[in-house]
Amino acid sequence: MIERHQDYILQIASLAPGQSLTGTPLILDLDAPFVCRGVGMHMSPGPDRTQNDLWSCTFRLRNRTGRLLAQQPIQTPAGFWGAIGQNGIYRPVYPQQPYGAGEAIAIDFENLSSNTLYNLQFIFRGTKLFADGTLANPTYPDNARVLDFTYQTGKGTVPDPSLILATEQTLYQQIFQVKGDADFALRGLQAGNWTSSGDGGVYSTNGYTELYIQLMDAKLKPYSNLPIHIDWLAGNAGGSTLPGFTALGNAAPGLLMPEIYVPRSNVLFYNLYRNDAAYVSVTDALPVRLAMAWIGSKVYAQ
Repeated sequence: MIERHQDYILQIASLAPGQSLTGTPLILDLDAPFVCRGVGMHMSPGPDRTQNDLWSCTFRLRNRTGRLLAQQPIQTPAGFWGAIGQNGIYRPVYPQQPYGAGEAIAIDFENLSSNTLYNLQFIFRGTKLFADGTLANPTYPDNARVLDFTYQTGKGTVPDPSLILATEQTLYQQIFQVKGDADFALRGLQAGNWTSSGDGGVYSTNGYTELYIQLMDAKLKPYSNLPIHIDWLAGNAGGSTLPGFTALGNAAPGLLMPEIYVPRSNVLFYNLYRNDAAYVSVTDALPVRLAMAWIGSKVYAQ
């Protein structure tokens, strides 16, 4: 059995105060069964740039047959234990919940806040299960030596260009390149705003608000069905200078389970989507410069 990291995302355009979802389904891909091991939520925030309205809601998950996994929809502060996916920290689902290929993950949810929730995402983190031989599955050599190692992208050097995004911009098929001396086992990601004293006001020190990523393998097969907020895949290393700012994430790296094994001289691709036009009045209209750390181990054959 081949296990492959997967984030499934159910996206709701808007949900007004008092409005609810009952048995709302997300239809899964046909290529493999899925086991759900964690659940998170995200919304496009208001001017405060926080996720606070999500704490005034209720949530309940259903299994593959539609059976309710809670006596009643649970208040989100109690049901999610403060872990809605920021920094890759999700509310655990244990024991894991299996869903067949093409089946549906269904939820119940009610917005009890006083505000409409926009671009509401429910994130189901887990693993696709492929039969042996149906998917390329590079892995450790029989005899190996590993070395803790971190790659960085966005340095602005050859062959690693700067990652700069205007207020509304998409960067397609950015490359994470593994060097030719060793394989790499990717276990975590870190991302954040990168500014320096020499920037001279060229780049924003307030950081991004709505920045999404879609990670893909070397054949452009994605690890999520939709783009996911970058702070829900990676730890946020950026911070902000805004007074009273409530961070979207912190410096804890987001962990990938299972790890993604990348052979030497091979690549991963990723798309970046920044949608921050709605926030220029509370931040600024400057581009952001992004730095990303790819955390794991080099793997040397012995």
